[in-house]
Amino acid sequence: MKKSVLSVSLVIAATLATAMPAQALCMYYGKTFQKSDDKDSAGRLNAKTTVAGEFKDAMTALWGRVVSSREVPVRKSKPDAQAGVVYRIRVDKVFKGDAVREASYYTERNSGAFYLDQGEDYLLFLNPPMHDDPALGVAPGVLIVNYACGKSKRWNQLSMADKRALDALAARRR
Repeated sequence: MKKSVLSVSLVIAATLATAMPAQALCMYYGKTFQKSDDKDSAGRLNAKTTVAGEFKDAMTALWGRVVSSREVPVRKSKPDAQAGVVYRIRVDKVFKGDAVREASYYTERNSGAFYLDQGEDYLLFLNPPMHDDPALGVAPGVLIVNYACGKSKRWNQLSMADKRALDALAARRR
């Protein structure tokens, strides 16, 4: 009897563990956001953003398709760095930033990462890595996502209102 109760308990625990989504650890370093309740991070941990706010804070805003990816191992020259992934993005439309045909995007393999799927289209708000960022030196001209828990997402998940807002924001920059 005890063995069957234990088995049922393990099945229930496993089901609950796989049904609950993991919460990413996301810090927003931009200037335009709604603060979270987290006092220790000045409201930057899991802050709320808007398309307009991330557009303002990002150097580059683009729509593109992931054409390839490659794993980046831990580099011994940067002991605090983690393994990561560099994605090659074919750029379909630039809303903000330099008109380019292709972009390189990097994310570390950790809880705050923003992973992409090959063959999928994304809206990406991107910035160059900061002076101490592990992304430096990974690939020439590599960019990082503005905020992994923000408005960068698959293109087909964008609302029509967000798409119109992007077009309006881009038109104001011309």
